[in-house]
Amino acid sequence: KVIHWVGGKPPVDEPPCGFDGSACREAPDKWREIIAGVLAGLFVTTSIVALVTYRNWKYEKEIAGLLWQIYLKDLQVYSRNTQISGSKMSLLSQCSQESRFFGQMYTQTATYKGTLVALKELKYTKRSVDLPRETKKEMKLMKEIHHANINPFIGAYIEPNCVYIVTEYCAKGSLQDILENANLKLDSMFIASLVFDLISAMTYLHESDLKVHGNLKSSNCVVTSRWVLQVTDFGLHQLRCSADFESINSQSYYRRLLWTAPELLKCSLYKGTQKGDVYAFAIIIHEIFVREGPFCVNSEFCKFSEKDIVQYVKECKDPDDPFRPE
Repeated sequence: KVIHWVGGKPPVDEPPCGFDGSACREAPDKWREIIAGVLAGLFVTTSIVALVTYRNWKYEKEIAGLLWQIYLKDLQVYSRNTQISGSKMSLLSQCSQESRFFGQMYTQTATYKGTLVALKELKYTKRSVDLPRETKKEMKLMKEIHHANINPFIGAYIEPNCVYIVTEYCAKGSLQDILENANLKLDSMFIASLVFDLISAMTYLHESDLKVHGNLKSSNCVVTSRWVLQVTDFGLHQLRCSADFESINSQSYYRRLLWTAPELLKCSLYKGTQKGDVYAFAIIIHEIFVREGPFCVNSEFCKFSEKDIVQYVKECKDPDDPFRPE
């Protein structure tokens, strides 16, 4: 018997979508996932941009003085005879009389947030102080340096025609003071300790972002109350170079050049070099063992003035026989 099927064919064993319709589920709507992904991407991008912007803002704030700048109200300055409140007297007026005698040496001590500090004055009588961005970046780097043989740079106080470099005070004075003290006997172990401290300090500085000291001399090696040597007065070369100095014909002018390498005397490279630091290191070692100053200028038998020595070192007519300490 012929069966007439609807549609001309018998029904299938199982409906196309299954008995419960599970085989014909609609394709999932992917717009939600797309929108969620886009929003997540925007959030991440915005977060990264915000983080970078914040870090740049913070860095610029630190450069501008958030880390290194010191305010007069925070300094309790000591004069020779009386203690003077830093908030009531200008540092410029306090240091003026002493600076005429000491030049650019440390002329004042003070307390800053409970710490005894030393102040070094840089005067600019011909112009007002304008710190370039590179100098501010250098101050930030100096502030972040921490090493047992590096004298901590605490900050700087800025006046219109003067900058005061604030560093941690060292009770024993400078290495130059110690070497010139005839009553102080230095044994071989103590000398070795001083030299080791100096080597450690210079190695650290040369490997740091500052790269060079540029102003190394025995007067810039200070000694703490525990007889630990620390180097100081490094960095800020552009700031120091543009400050007022002694007359070019004065004895003190030539004396501060006795640690300067001949190639630096010729080109007047204010920043210095690592090789120049090595030369200054050698002069200091000679000072330690001879104890008569650089090139024995403190000796009564010295035949040359500071000016003569600087000229001989600078000219160096015979490269095979340079003028050096004996």
